[in-house]
Amino acid sequence: MIKKRRIFKKVSARSAVRAIGRQIATLRRRLQTSSHRSFRLTKRYKVSKAKGPITGSFRLFKAALQLIKRNYRLFLPLVAIYLIVYWLFIGFPSQEAYENATRTATESGNVIASIGAQILGATQGTFLQPQAPVDQFAVTLLGLIFWLTFIWAVRHISAGNRISVREALYNSSTPLVTTLVVLAIIALQLIPASIGGLVLFYVFGSGSVSGVEAMLFAIGGFLLVVLSLYFVLHSLMALIIVTLPNMFPLESLTNAKQLVADRRVTLLRRLIGLAFCLSLLWVVVLLPLIIINTFIDLGPVPLVPLAIDILSALNLPISVVYLYLLYRDLL
Repeated sequence: MIKKRRIFKKVSARSAVRAIGRQIATLRRRLQTSSHRSFRLTKRYKVSKAKGPITGSFRLFKAALQLIKRNYRLFLPLVAIYLIVYWLFIGFPSQEAYENATRTATESGNVIASIGAQILGATQGTFLQPQAPVDQFAVTLLGLIFWLTFIWAVRHISAGNRISVREALYNSSTPLVTTLVVLAIIALQLIPASIGGLVLFYVFGSGSVSGVEAMLFAIGGFLLVVLSLYFVLHSLMALIIVTLPNMFPLESLTNAKQLVADRRVTLLRRLIGLAFCLSLLWVVVLLPLIIINTFIDLGPVPLVPLAIDILSALNLPISVVYLYLLYRDLL
C-alpha cells in the first residue's frame, strides 16, 4: 500500500514559536555585533567578517518554486482567492479587449514581430485592463494584504508549523499598520529618485541643455537616483522584518540597514535576478499560448488574457518566498 506524502510536518505550537523566537534572537545578535553606519568610513572586514556567501539568483528562484510546490495545498487556494477578489474589482479578462489592445502589434503583418510585441507587452503589463482610481486603491490594498499573508505563511512553514488557509488569511494582517508606515518611509526615500528622473528627462528629453551643462545635470540626476536606491534596498528587507512579532517600523528599518550592510550590491543583483527569472517564466508560459492564439481562432475564449492574470497572481507568492529565502540567507 502506497503511503501518501505529508505536505506539512506536524510540529507543536510551542516548537513553532520557539523556532520564530530563535530567528529573532539570531537577527538581533548579528546586528549587535555590527559597527557599520551609513555614510561613515568603516573597515570592510569588520562588516563582512561573519557573513557567508549568499545563494545565487537561480538557486533562490528554484528553491522558491520548490517550496510552493511542496505546499501547493496552501498556496493554490490563496492564489485562487486573490484572483477571485481581483476579478470582482477589475472584471473577468475579455478576449475582445485583448485583441483591441494588441491590434497595433498584429497589424504589422510579420508574424514573428507580432508574437514578440505581444510577449513584450504582456511582460510589461501593457495589456492589463485599465483601472479606475477606486479600483486601483482596492487592488493595491488587496496586494498588501496577500503580501502579509504569504510572508506569514512562509515563515510558519519554515518553522515547521502546520497551518491552514483560514489561519493564513485571518492571522497575517496584524502588522498591517506597521507595514504601511514602512511603505510611507519608502515613498519618502523615492523622492530623490523622482527629482533625479525629472532632471534626466529635462536633459535628454527636452534637448534644451547640451555640452558640459548637460553632463553635470545628468551626473546630478544619476546620483539622486543612486541615493534613493541606497535607502530603498534595505527598506525592502524592512518590509519582511517588520512582520516579526513586537517589531516597530523604525526598529525594523534600523535592523534592515545593519542586515544589508556591505551587501547592497549583492542584494541589488539578486533583485535583478528575480525580475529576470519572472520575465523568463512569463515568456516560457505565454509564448506557446500566443502562438496558438495567433494561428487558431478560439472565438471568445480569453486564453492569453486569462494566462496573464494567473501569472500576475503567481508573481506575488513567488516574489515573497524568494525575498524571504534571501532574507534568511542574509542572517
